Amino acid sequence: VHFGDICERYTEEDLYGVKETKRTNTWRPFPELFALREDLLEQANTTASSTDVSRLRVGIPRASLALEFLPFWVSLISELGFESVLSARADPTKLTEMTHSIPVEVCLPLKAAAACVSSLIREQQVPHVFVPSLLECLPRKGGGETHTCLYAQQFPDMLRAEYGDKLIHAQFALGANPWDDLEGTRVLAKAFCRPLHKVLIAMDKARKVYEQFVQARENLGREALQAVFDRAVVVLGKPYNTHDPGLNLFMARHLERLGLPAIPWDCLALSQVVLSERWDTLPWHYSREQLRALEFIRSDRRLFPVLISNYGCGPDAFTNKHLEEMLCDRPRLFLEFDEHRGEAGLITRLEAFADEIDTHIGLSITRSATLK
Repeated sequence: VHFGDICERYTEEDLYGVKETKRTNTWRPFPELFALREDLLEQANTTASSTDVSRLRVGIPRASLALEFLPFWVSLISELGFESVLSARADPTKLTEMTHSIPVEVCLPLKAAAACVSSLIREQQVPHVFVPSLLECLPRKGGGETHTCLYAQQFPDMLRAEYGDKLIHAQFALGANPWDDLEGTRVLAKAFCRPLHKVLIAMDKARKVYEQFVQARENLGREALQAVFDRAVVVLGKPYNTHDPGLNLFMARHLERLGLPAIPWDCLALSQVVLSERWDTLPWHYSREQLRALEFIRSDRRLFPVLISNYGCGPDAFTNKHLEEMLCDRPRLFLEFDEHRGEAGLITRLEAFADEIDTHIGLSITRSATLK
């Protein structure tokens, strides 16, 4: 028994040392979506990867933008005749050691990506690591800019001095069709020493694998929203800070323990949300995705947002203010993470947020009864 253990220093469960986090057994109106999404990701990676161990191994960091597009990269590398090797998730306790390999100060997700690259080369002994520089993500049907973060675009160049020719680097954009960025595809073909037509075919297959993964995760969200419940939390952010539990202190698990079912933002049917012309000047893809998610949340009174950001994130500095504007009549929470690993502050804020939701629902019921 420990007294004064408010910060849970002595009694908290060591979630970082567990390879596969155990799922909670508490009742919930729908399955644990973060865990199911992770299952879908692993299934997609396994299906797309090659089983031929005689192939040349190429590593892929499980971090930054590569984390979102893992099924795409794994399929692409396999189709080009290589064996893809995924890194383990970055060890949060070692992120401060990555500053020597990056010449500039960057956000926590990029430090995690640098840790993954280091692990692939030094610990997993992979001869080459593929670190793509993705300029634009796949466009939505409604149009709009799809630019990625400038630091993420330049990340491979930051590592070049440290790892040299061990990095396979290509800069390109994902258009509506594989042939929309032929110049980028030529760079990719040169990086992998493969003919252009074979790379185009491989990219087409990889795109289909990724789209199947996206459709499957949106189906999870649709099924969850059909359940009967009065509250759930939508966790907003970027793919690399919402789906790497080491970077957000296992926040989804803490929400579940507080009786707040957690829904990943990318499990919502965002393809059905069309942004107004007001947002045409917003250039960043994932900032626009967050606005789509906020519009979706605004249409369902049962949903309450938690927005994850990281210290030093430039795009978030411009877009976070819209959270207050679009959901001014609903409890909402903004959390900014950095290298500090203490969970006490996070749990305190989540508990206060849960109380705020309780109060909000109670007042809504009272108003409804008064109107009747």
